[in-house]
Amino acid sequence: MVYSPVKLRTPERDKEAKVKTPFLILRVFILGLTAGGAGETPTALPEESPVETVQPEEAPDEPLPPETADPNSNTHRKGGYAMNLCDREALRTLLGRHGFHFSKSMGQNFLIDPAVPADIAAASQADRTCGVLEIGPGVGCLTAELAERAGKVISVELDKKLLPVLAETMEPFDNVEIIPGDALKLDIQALAAEKLPGLRPLVCANLPYNITTPVLTKLVETPCFESITVLLQKEVAQRLAAPQGSGGGGAFTLWLQYYMETDILFDVTAEKFFPVPKVDSAVLRCVRRVKPAVSVENEAFFFRCLRGAFLLRRKTLANSLAAALPEKGREAVQAAIEDCGLPPSIRGEKLTLEDFAALAAALAK
Repeated sequence: MVYSPVKLRTPERDKEAKVKTPFLILRVFILGLTAGGAGETPTALPEESPVETVQPEEAPDEPLPPETADPNSNTHRKGGYAMNLCDREALRTLLGRHGFHFSKSMGQNFLIDPAVPADIAAASQADRTCGVLEIGPGVGCLTAELAERAGKVISVELDKKLLPVLAETMEPFDNVEIIPGDALKLDIQALAAEKLPGLRPLVCANLPYNITTPVLTKLVETPCFESITVLLQKEVAQRLAAPQGSGGGGAFTLWLQYYMETDILFDVTAEKFFPVPKVDSAVLRCVRRVKPAVSVENEAFFFRCLRGAFLLRRKTLANSLAAALPEKGREAVQAAIEDCGLPPSIRGEKLTLEDFAALAAALAK
């Protein structure tokens, strides 16, 4: 056998060999080469013996038992899987099975991103000690998330066509009760007392756009609710959480902030809904104050002044209040404004609750 010429070792060759050696060893290991003389070709790879693969078992058609389906399941689950209510195709199938069609007049837009209802429910801070009122549950995607956290959930639904849908989707939960009816016509205080005894009442809902203001008004006027966490139109949320005196709010903003602390938690873009609305949304959280933001002697007159300041759009505070309080007269209104240290040409949206409290006190003299 003829051997290849031996190459002399040099520091450079030693260094090169150190780099190449691990790769050569790895190649030999993989290719299964055998040592041979110069000019011999590497031994061909042997044919791999077929590897027996184990196919994963197909998911059973029937729901798994509760202890297997979800090891972290809520104690209020009856068993089986909760439906994926945020999957667009599953939603189409579900609604089609019940012959449901969306109603624009009811402002029906259902969430299709599962992270959103989960985040809203978490933002509500509901736990086992809480009873949650939800208005407009739709197919129940937020309802299910709330049921996982709260002691009980009562959901008021106006659309009768959604009642059989909710009966199906909420079947896995024993702490959810669907209340057919109009939230604006129900005695919410009595409903909470009857359905949520021994629990701390709070509100969490994806509110239909067309009833946001009247529903919020009714909820704020129901003192048993310590917090209100709602998904609503982004522009509305921004107005309701606008800093006082910034010009970004209105009479309803100040009325709300008189009773509640308001904060926008996060935005929800339009494509997170089905059907897709024309505007984005935001989650607004309102926490009831222990006492109103300002102290006033005559609350009814205070709110009369507050509403009166916004009576005439794009008009000065003096003009608006003079029109809203004709018995006071324009001169008395102007004098009260000056006594409070406010500019004569100021507009109502530039006043804070403290400004209105002082102005109402000056006008009441």
